[in-house]
Amino acid sequence: MDPKTYLVLLHLIGLVVGLGSVTTLDIYLLKFLRGDTVTKSDAHLVDLVAKLAGLGLLFLWISGIGFLVMAWFNNPQLLTSPKVQAKLLVVGILTINGAFLHFKVLPQVERAVGRPLFCRSGARSDRIWMRVCGAVSAASWWTPFFLGTVRELNFAAPIHVFLAAYAVLLAVCLIGFTVVEHYLSTRWARSHPGVAPDVAPAVHAAPAALLYAKAADDRPAIGPSPVVAAEEKSFARSHEDQVDLHDDLDRRIRERQMRAARRRLGASDAEAGDDAGDAARH
Repeated sequence: MDPKTYLVLLHLIGLVVGLGSVTTLDIYLLKFLRGDTVTKSDAHLVDLVAKLAGLGLLFLWISGIGFLVMAWFNNPQLLTSPKVQAKLLVVGILTINGAFLHFKVLPQVERAVGRPLFCRSGARSDRIWMRVCGAVSAASWWTPFFLGTVRELNFAAPIHVFLAAYAVLLAVCLIGFTVVEHYLSTRWARSHPGVAPDVAPAVHAAPAALLYAKAADDRPAIGPSPVVAAEEKSFARSHEDQVDLHDDLDRRIRERQMRAARRRLGASDAEAGDDAGDAARH
């Protein structure tokens, strides 16, 4: 079998594994934008998919270097192709972005086990970094896939055309991620007690809740509804009544015990007096 065939197989495996892993990871991470609590299984799955994406990128580099070596000896003119140069540049960006994801962004998922992913100070910057890295990752995987598939693009256009197309795809991915994040965080966000308002996922407030909004904040601070407030007052009153009832019962029990003790003491004094009288008569 021709050595080029092995390189093609390895290249395709790298593209399939890497592109599939990155797409799966991008979709799976969307659940945390709703405020879902990160579980251990979530952290393990994210780590596994990230490792698969790294493995696919490694296969891509090995096979790509093999293609370059073969082109150097068999067809040196191919190395001057703008498509090949653009693909190498995009894969380089993908590698840098992947390293940043592995060592900076994705470890946050493991550290967030037991709580929502974005519920601490600095969560806004974490959201931005994850959004940007996700967009760069998606665009940088789909671009080599497209360039490697369409061979007719060899020498079809200068390199700046390919890079401009990559920039457009990157902008589309970034805008798409931003729109989806805004939609999820505003319509499907879940409230978490104890989470600071400036880092908690934003939620739509009912018109009545706008009365509780602060003038200095651009988001409504949702207060308790009248029904909830009435239930809390009713519960407080019933709790106070129960406390008063227990106090009254304790007071009555203590009074009965004191009366019984007095009766026993009186009976003992009477018996002692009778014994003393009998002794005097004798």
